[in-house]
Parts: sequence; structure tokens; C-alpha cells
Amino acid sequence: MDSSIQAIKERIAKMLATASNDASTPNEKSVAMQMASALMRRYNLERKDVEDATKKENYGTTVVNSLWARMTPWESSLAAFVSAFIVKGSFCVSGKEGSSRRNFGSVGQATIHFVGLGEDHGMAAATFNQLRDSLIRQCNAKWGTPVRGFGRSYAVGFVHGLFHTAKEAETAEKLLEANRAEMSRALVRTDMLKAQARSWFLAETGSRIASSSRRLSGIESGAYRQGVADGKKHTQGKVRPVAGLLG
Repeated sequence: MDSSIQAIKERIAKMLATASNDASTPNEKSVAMQMASALMRRYNLERKDVEDATKKENYGTTVVNSLWARMTPWESSLAAFVSAFIVKGSFCVSGKEGSSRRNFGSVGQATIHFVGLGEDHGMAAATFNQLRDSLIRQCNAKWGTPVRGFGRSYAVGFVHGLFHTAKEAETAEKLLEANRAEMSRALVRTDMLKAQARSWFLAETGSRIASSSRRLSGIESGAYRQGVADGKKHTQGKVRPVAGLLG
């Protein structure tokens, strides 16, 4: 954040604190509020902007130990998956195989640090533990220890599968959002064309369009009910779109 803007937000925060302080005189409160309001208008700031900027950054970290003497590659990848797709506000730091943080000592000395604001780091660590426990149970049931041989391959594949599914879901969600945005733009354009067509007709003919409160109604009969059923089944794909409507 720009240091000058941060300084202005802190200045406004002090004025607002003075304005809400019971120990301040009525005149001090009034002057402080006027000055704070003027600065917020000048810099296009809202009360929430000031409050967010002056909150103490309540970041923390939760440490998770590796279950083996040194960090397994799939543990690091699993931690990265949690931060990337599950608790997206968190960040993880872990020892990597072959790095200077590689552990040659006893079990539990290799660690993963989950860092985040508020409860994010704790949630990330808990999610990691749950996923790792599930992976190990499934691995041990068929492939054995997840640190060597087929067990290790299974563990790596398990994490890759998590990434694959999460990326597919994320891509589908982005596509859905794009489709919704496109549909919204199409509807706006359709409304605009409808309004223009109405205006053109009125200008060309000089006609007036009278409003009507009449409602389409049917006779409660077998024919009516069959018509309703057929109407529901008749998909829009059977109707040829009018050229230029959504072009």
C-alpha cells in the first residue's frame, strides 16, 4: 500500500477516534468529524477503508511436522494444494527434499509452516492433516508405506489427482461465470434493441401504445393441460433464432 495513503488513513482514523471518544469535548468531536469527512471525500475513501487499514494484521502460523525423518515431496505438494485450492488465503513454507532445509535428524524435525490471517493458518493445517491421514490410510491398505516403492507412487498420484480435480472445478467455475457475464450482456443488448424498435415504431407511425392488464388464460380442461405439458417439453432449440437478435 502507498505509504502516503496509509498515513492519510491513519490520520483519519485518529480523527474518528477523537470524534467517538467520550472524553472529547463537543467542539473537539465536531471538528474532528468534519476534518475526517473532508479527507475521506478528498481521497475517495470510505469508513471501511480506514478501519481495514488500521486493523492490526492478525497474522499467525501453525506448524505441522512431517511424519518421517525428512519431508516427503508429496507432503510439500499436499501443503501447496491446500493453500492453492482449499484455504486460499493461507501460505505454506516447507522443507524440500535436497534443499538446505532437508532434515537428517529425528522424526518431526521436518516441518511445514502454514501462515495466514485470523484462523486461516489453523484451518489450512487442519485440512492438511485430514487429507494426509486419509491418504496414508488408503495407501497402507493396499500399497504399504507412502515413503517408498509403490506406496510412494500412490501418494504422489493421490496428490496429483487432488490438483487435477480442483483445477477442473476451478476451470468449470470460471467458464460458468464467463457464460453468465455473456448472457447478462446479451440480455442488456436485447433490451436495448427492444426499446429502440419501440421508439422507431412510435416515431414512424405516430401511434400510441395502450397498456393492458389482460392476462393470458386457458380453460381448465384436458386440452389445456396437454398444451401446458407440450409447452414445457418444447425446447428453445426447436425455435429458429431471429437473425441479429443476439448477434
